[in-house]
Amino acid sequence: MTWAPRRKNWMGRPPARARVEPPKSEPMPDVAVDTGLIVPAFPAFSPVSIAALLNLNRGTVHYYLESGKLGFFRDNVGERYVLREELIRFVREYLGR
Repeated sequence: MTWAPRRKNWMGRPPARARVEPPKSEPMPDVAVDTGLIVPAFPAFSPVSIAALLNLNRGTVHYYLESGKLGFFRDNVGERYVLREELIRFVREYLGR
């Protein structure tokens, strides 16, 4: 017997995994705040997304973060994020919207 027929099933392929569909979930709805601003229902926002949401410059948002007007936390990479409740408080208190 030659090597080729023996080698045919030597490194057999693993069985194909069945595709599992992710659970169907409804998209997170936008939640209207009584100030007239619609804040998406995400748990946390990056400074860039806050700037886009509030129509501000990114430098202004970074100033609010560094001055302590807008509370934030850092993830395991060191990126800053603002919790949704903190963002709503900031909009009501400082921006008066």
